Amino acid sequence: MKKIKSLLGALIIAYCEEREIDVETVASTTIRRTDLERGFETDESYYFELAEQMRAKEDINLNIDAPPELVVEVEIIRSAIAKLELFASMGVLEVWRHDGASLQMFRLKHGEYESICASRISSRLSNRTGSITSCRTT
Repeated sequence: MKKIKSLLGALIIAYCEEREIDVETVASTTIRRTDLERGFETDESYYFELAEQMRAKEDINLNIDAPPELVVEVEIIRSAIAKLELFASMGVLEVWRHDGASLQMFRLKHGEYESICASRISSRLSNRTGSITSCRTT
């Protein structure tokens, strides 16, 4: 699990560096929203458009701060699918979920996640070459 998380994180950081995309990673941080009386700790989460603003933050409080733009969850034993509802309620725009065998990407649309084949970071991070995820086409 740790190796998969590290590889995905390295991929995201390397891609952003290569493309000169500002990125701020927030790993193993508890993100709370007190009005919902809920919180979560992600394996990895990222800010891109808000990277500079979030860089100075010690804690993330979704009552005043924007949610991460991307959350990465690696769940080998139990499913991260139940977390999708929580992430959606907090406004996380995109979630990547790895189950030990394949990567699935989800984008928030109208309050629910839909499966996607390409990340909003860039269409180059997609399954079109089979390098990131295993979206299946019929």
